[in-house]
This record gives sequence, structure tokens and C-alpha cells, in this order.
Amino acid sequence: MLIEGNAVKDTQMAGIYIAVEANYNTVNVDRIAVKNNTIEHAGIHEPENHPNVLIYASQGVIDNVTFSGNTIKNAAHRGIGVWGDGQIKDIYFTGNTLINTAGANTTFKAGTIHLNDNKGF
Repeated sequence: MLIEGNAVKDTQMAGIYIAVEANYNTVNVDRIAVKNNTIEHAGIHEPENHPNVLIYASQGVIDNVTFSGNTIKNAAHRGIGVWGDGQIKDIYFTGNTLINTAGANTTFKAGTIHLNDNKGF
């Protein structure tokens, strides 16, 4: 699956959300490419405090997710989050730019995170 060329701004929850959730009985995630998007001031709803970009697994498996060439800016709470009790495997961030987050730039609590040529991480 490809998520490409979007401009996402002022969302209640994460601007880009890749997830496997028990509450919705969603299936495993594999081979997602997130390219050349702009995510700005997302996750404004409290108390959830989602980051602009969130990868979350409450069950199942998330693997082979690649973020490249994205601009992630002006986060209401934090820039990027990767977490959950499910199994998160390989997550790749290449050539992304992260600017002006209110909280932590990144919160990587799960998975094998591969970082290459990013700015602001």
C-alpha cells in the first residue's frame, strides 16, 4: 500500500496512523510506504495526545513500514510515535524532516527502527 503526496493538517488524532487494533479486530500490516506527505499540527485532541505520525499495535504484527521524504511539523504533542503491545518489527525512516514539536520529537517504544538521513529526529 502507498500513502503518497498528501497534506494533512489540524486532525484530532494522528495525521498518519498505521495500526493493528484489537478493539476493531483489524488485520496485520505489512509493506506500507508513506512517501512525500506533509503532516502538520495533528493529534490535537486531549487526553489522547497522539503524535503527528503514529504506528500502533495493540495486537497482531506490523512489519516493513517505510517513511520517506515526509515533512512532519508543528506537532501539538510529539512528532512520531511507535508503540503498543502487539509485535512491531521493521520500521524505516529515510529522508524525512521533523520540525517544531511541542513534545518529544520521537517516541520509539517498540519495533526495530531504522533511521537514515532524517532531519530533526
